[in-house]
Amino acid sequence: MTIWLLQLPRLDDTFSWGLKEIENILRELNQPVEVLDINHAITKQFHDTEQWNIIEDYGILGKSLLPIQDVKSCVADVIDVIEPGDIVLSCVFTVESRAWFTLVHSMLRLTHGKELLLGAGGQGVRAPGEEGNHSEWADWTLARGLSDIMFLGETPKTMADWVSSGFSLRGKQYFAHDAFPHLGFLPQQSLQDDLDRKINIPNYYHYDYRHEGQRGIKIHFTQGCVKQCTFCDVWHTWPKFVMREPADVIKEINHYNRNGHITHISFPDNTINASNSKFTELLERFYDWKDKHNRHDITWSSQFAVKPTNQFEDKMFQLITATKGHLSVGFDHVSDSVLTHMKKLYRWQDITSFIERCNQHQTTISVAVWLVGYPTETDQDFDQYRKLIPLLERKNTILSHNVSITGINRNSLLERIVTVDHSHPMDWHNELVNKKIRQQRKHILDTMLLEHNASYMMYRSTLKRAEA
Repeated sequence: MTIWLLQLPRLDDTFSWGLKEIENILRELNQPVEVLDINHAITKQFHDTEQWNIIEDYGILGKSLLPIQDVKSCVADVIDVIEPGDIVLSCVFTVESRAWFTLVHSMLRLTHGKELLLGAGGQGVRAPGEEGNHSEWADWTLARGLSDIMFLGETPKTMADWVSSGFSLRGKQYFAHDAFPHLGFLPQQSLQDDLDRKINIPNYYHYDYRHEGQRGIKIHFTQGCVKQCTFCDVWHTWPKFVMREPADVIKEINHYNRNGHITHISFPDNTINASNSKFTELLERFYDWKDKHNRHDITWSSQFAVKPTNQFEDKMFQLITATKGHLSVGFDHVSDSVLTHMKKLYRWQDITSFIERCNQHQTTISVAVWLVGYPTETDQDFDQYRKLIPLLERKNTILSHNVSITGINRNSLLERIVTVDHSHPMDWHNELVNKKIRQQRKHILDTMLLEHNASYMMYRSTLKRAEA
């Protein structure tokens, strides 16, 4: 028996970070894993065709003009090695990639019937607004036999349980926390010295594979968000914002340092979107801890948000650099009118100041995130992205970029100004922006950034630069 992991097609010829995480979880559980890269096969066959230029983000099958019989033939050649009795798992990384999942899993079921065990995980399994054990699409795939098992969050835990059962578990798998361990302003005595979390360390002590050659852990400092940006669903998903005391986080770092030689810490949430003082205190304590234990080699990474210039002190940038931090910054847009509608408190002037201060203090911006196709984005708003060119022509700390097309979350404020069917949430449109315009703008901005040495963000086994 072999466990096959299917890399479904996406826009560029890169490997899915989510699929890599599933692969590493299974390898840690001593399972035989092989990867079938359908994405690479499709890219190789169709990349030079006229149809390829109009494929939407992540290569959505139902919205492209790729000839279906040629696509099916290409997929069939890749999956031909799968045999009865094998297990096949796909990573559904966006809601739109479900079309590729449906095609490939239908072909597998028609070829091998019930002799294959089919499953999937990934953030695209649940639609925006769905949480917990709720996924209408997972219910649909299970009812139609396209999958036997679906992983809905907490994959290290649920996948370990699935393997332990001898692969007998079926249906939706979800591990519900009562709360994140020790999240919130907790008294010191509530944190036990052994920090055993009452769960097995392998299920909690999972690695951040974006950093090649580094043994990394993920530690929560915050959860949720105090902002209510129009395009974001974080404040719907976690209505209550909580933040741990910095001293509590340092105790957890110390625990992992005693029990394993960690070299990287990933903070999964936005560490700066609430209290500047608490974030600064965390960095101060972290620097002192590194000094005490002679561990200045440890690096860390986190999502980060821009704020008005006067809210950031130079001390913060100095501490980020001194503690070897890597920031993934959501700049979101360059147009002040769009930023205003997004309910952002900062403007273009604050963005340029932030980048210049990062340069001044040698603070690393590993990823810069930009949005295109916002519902109020006019041609004039989009043209303002050209203001990035002078910044990129100078020496700067941005290693790569991620241009994302704005989606419409269920129950978001943007629903009021667009026409959207949430069974196809990326098909929304209004009088200013439609699907074709969004695709064109993403392609234009990606190309412009690449021409000025701002590479793509690529998820393989690590975070790498994709040179133009």
